[in-house]
Amino acid sequence: MELLKSLASLSGCIIVLVGTYRLLRFGETSAQLGRRSEIIELGPYHRGSQKDLDHFAYALDGLLARYPIRFSDALFDKVSEIHLGCCGCIGILKDWLTKTLYRTLESGGDYVSVKSLMDNRMDPRELNRVAAEIKMGKDYFSRVTMFDVEDMLLGGGTQIHKKSGSRGVQRKPSHDPVGPQL
Repeated sequence: MELLKSLASLSGCIIVLVGTYRLLRFGETSAQLGRRSEIIELGPYHRGSQKDLDHFAYALDGLLARYPIRFSDALFDKVSEIHLGCCGCIGILKDWLTKTLYRTLESGGDYVSVKSLMDNRMDPRELNRVAAEIKMGKDYFSRVTMFDVEDMLLGGGTQIHKKSGSRGVQRKPSHDPVGPQL
């Protein structure tokens, strides 16, 4: 990563790294990399959000519109199951649809059923690994707050201690104008 940082600096080029959440670990190797980097999360559609499931269904529809053969209309009744079968990741969905298309054409078929799609999804063990990486990514993006930064800088001394019996700051009327100002 230091080599990439130097290469980008010397050449004036922008280097774009694209990958899974595991790639985020490389950015943690140096504060200089963090300063010179920008992380843009292109996360999956989340299962717990109806809005995300609706957007996933639109994405599925967009991919199927490019299919060169017919597919079952019942696929749209199975959006939740299809979402689960790719962990909400469009790249995995695209590969899954491509694999199903290839196997359907290879077998002489001209129609993709829900069953043939489900028969071609990734193995649950692999999907479990994808889900673990998604969880790791969610943790990465939510684990540090500005309070954590302040705590690190001040060594845990971020608590404000108030004198007992203190009522806070009391301004004297003679010091500042009081009442409506015209």
